[in-house]
Amino acid sequence: MGTFRTNTIQGIKWSFLNKTATQGLLFVFSIILARLLSPDDFGMFAMITVFSNFGLLFNDFGFGHALIYKKETTKQDFDTVFILNVWLGVLLSIVFYFLAPLISDFYGEPRLENLTKAFSVVFVLQSVGLVNMVELKKKIDFKRVAIIENISLLLSSICAIILAFLNFGVWSLIARNLMNMILRTILVFFVSSYRPGFSFTLTVVKKLWKYSASVSVNGFLTYWMRNLDNLMIGKMIGQQSLGVYNMAYQIMLFPIRNISNVIKDVLFPSFSSINNDINRIREVYLKVIQTIALVAFPLLAGVSVLSDLFVYLVLGEKWESMIPVLSLLSLVAIPQSVFTVNGTIYLNTGRPDIALKLNMIGLPLYALSFYFGLKLNGIIGLVHAYIVTYAFLAVPAYYFSAKNIKLRLSEFLGKLLPVIIGTFVMYIGVKIVRQVIFRDSIDLISFIVLIFTGVIIYSLVILLFIRKIDIYKLLKENQIK
Repeated sequence: MGTFRTNTIQGIKWSFLNKTATQGLLFVFSIILARLLSPDDFGMFAMITVFSNFGLLFNDFGFGHALIYKKETTKQDFDTVFILNVWLGVLLSIVFYFLAPLISDFYGEPRLENLTKAFSVVFVLQSVGLVNMVELKKKIDFKRVAIIENISLLLSSICAIILAFLNFGVWSLIARNLMNMILRTILVFFVSSYRPGFSFTLTVVKKLWKYSASVSVNGFLTYWMRNLDNLMIGKMIGQQSLGVYNMAYQIMLFPIRNISNVIKDVLFPSFSSINNDINRIREVYLKVIQTIALVAFPLLAGVSVLSDLFVYLVLGEKWESMIPVLSLLSLVAIPQSVFTVNGTIYLNTGRPDIALKLNMIGLPLYALSFYFGLKLNGIIGLVHAYIVTYAFLAVPAYYFSAKNIKLRLSEFLGKLLPVIIGTFVMYIGVKIVRQVIFRDSIDLISFIVLIFTGVIIYSLVILLFIRKIDIYKLLKENQIK
């Protein structure tokens, strides 16, 4: 238990630092690029990544998760997955290269063909370093993961900014992603202790396949549930609107990537050592969702209520059409920041099939709702459709994860209630202060004052419930060093 606790705390610490630094750098560099490039450039790149990111899922095919989940692994296990990944990477690069004309025709955008062909090499680049990264994550060595990811992102983003200054447009975004992958692959080989061998055996593939199959198929369905909106916007409306929507979506994901995914990335390998202890998993899960909500809920509510100030002052007027999209997406991301941990519960209780079944139901529902939403009211219609469909699917998603760890609804809501109250009071308070004092002001001073107003209101409300906050209890007892 002591080893589990120590590894998890260290993992969370370094994963948090890594995600904070990585997403912070990505956020800053994305803002710089958003000012240098147009929504059309971002939309064009998003059209490519809708397909390329799906292809990247095949590079791993769930075997990386299977290696982490398996308690005892051998060198032969890692070698087999490495060889399989590289072959898949080469195959995907060839396929994607020759699919470039079809992708271009699908969107009706001729410029996409050469962009897609150039980007096809990404599959080979990623496949070579996948197993080394899995080894680090299995050891919960997020310190080294942090070094790799941040150096790669920093150097590749600087390259992209230079290219954007030189008017390379969307090619700046292509270059950033390819260079980032090259640097990550090189660095992970230097940092990781794993050295590839040629010990391939189908016996290992068969053993890992049972687990990886559910994970990979579920990953494919989850991917399209999260990217079907991009595909349909690009096809039905065009790259300009897709660029606006995609930027709003990325900003909305910022707290989720920094908070929810940090905890999730660490919990998955950590839980693999206690995957038979349901009571322990439930206890940790409740603490995790409260910690996530404590930061993510007010941050997302703040983005929603101040979306116009954020867009005008940070991104510039050319992104004005993003304001209502960002405001709505930030609100739906509030429950999503907590429910995103449910997937970890399914994986670590050995039931990835539950997520698979839920996604098989969810995908056609999202497709229908997105189609009619776009037809009725463009991007705003799609966002409204997304909110309604997500709310509908959240009920069974919660039910099955709670059932898996024997969690009562009263326990779940009890953990989140202080944060929900604090977030709601903050949201209303900021709205009132803005309406009474600042009205229609769009300036930096108003923005800063309103941010501090929200922080103060939220902090005061949380102080009223401080004895119910788990992280406060841990700090008070000096259990986190």
